[in-house]
Amino acid sequence: MNVKHYPVREPNESQGEDSEEFVTLARRQEPLSNLEELKVHGVCDWLTTINIRSMFAHCPNIKKLEVSGITGQGDIDAVGPFIGKVCPKIEWLKYDNPVLWRHDPLPLKLMESLPAQQVNMFIYSGIITTADSLGVRAAIQHHSTTLRHIRIDSSTSSQKMSASVIFKECCNLEELSISIYSTTGHYITLEDALESPWTCAKLRRLELGISGCEVPIEPEVLPYYSRPIPITISDAETSHFAQLEQLYKQIGALTSLQHLNLRMVSFNEHGQAFVGQSDEHQSFPGWLRLQDSLTGRPGYLQLLSGLKQLEYLEGSVRMDSVENKELEGWREAKWMEENWPSLRRAQFFARKTDVSTPFLWLLYKREILDKTDFRLWDLYAC
Repeated sequence: MNVKHYPVREPNESQGEDSEEFVTLARRQEPLSNLEELKVHGVCDWLTTINIRSMFAHCPNIKKLEVSGITGQGDIDAVGPFIGKVCPKIEWLKYDNPVLWRHDPLPLKLMESLPAQQVNMFIYSGIITTADSLGVRAAIQHHSTTLRHIRIDSSTSSQKMSASVIFKECCNLEELSISIYSTTGHYITLEDALESPWTCAKLRRLELGISGCEVPIEPEVLPYYSRPIPITISDAETSHFAQLEQLYKQIGALTSLQHLNLRMVSFNEHGQAFVGQSDEHQSFPGWLRLQDSLTGRPGYLQLLSGLKQLEYLEGSVRMDSVENKELEGWREAKWMEENWPSLRRAQFFARKTDVSTPFLWLLYKREILDKTDFRLWDLYAC
């Protein structure tokens, strides 16, 4: 411990105005070797790069780091690698960017500077866009075999990002949550989701917003689900359904999945991405339908038969959507009873009073016979 003496003026009437009394203040110089968890909140504008370096240089053994942004005079490009160098044992990282409208690369640079294949948890609140693809790719690849949990959210306007490297590289990932709520958060495109085969077969929780899933609408042509049977599908629609089928197959292969929240992202007249309020009346095309060769209606529910551990199904999965509202539903309800034995909650209907007869039967089978707490509706999407 290094001890220094600092003059402190004491308001003592017996002393003159110019007198000074010295007190001894302790200033620690040794590292905090036993500190393994550090939370740094409220970092102010006056904090400089020197201050930041001094603080982290005293914490060489931290494993869990939670930072609520670093703003002000700090050199972000230098600080990130420095933290990784002096705190080489970090394996759990949570970073909140306080400047919501500005990209902050510090956590990505920090992850790159740590020893390879070490970080298992990455939580980021802030802006990540497609412009950050190289930084995201490098940081994720650097820890692709150890990452178990990735959570990304934002309270700013919706931003497109790329997650293809996560699907391709993170073979031990158990949770991927890229949140989007109404007009805020992040989303990926259908093309990004299909860029590479998914290796993240251990996923237990998946939360995603995906754009580009709507079937192309041709002028003066009825939507495919409103056409007389047998339905004829155009070449453009056939090509699009082939892409959707590939996505559904990827999801159906996630046999450890317990919680699935998949949301369709659309665009308003201003080009801003959004998801519908509570996902009401939205469903991924053909996803909740079984294939029907007699009518020609596309259906891909059978591709999800491997989700035996699925407990929660949320997002754009409405059985009361425009596409599904005319669906009788008995085949689908019986299929779910047989193939999804663990299902406990599904956002199939906006209201309890909207639940159709086949799904009331499914509700009875699960809630009465199996004595489980089972719901087929939820007024508020998660």
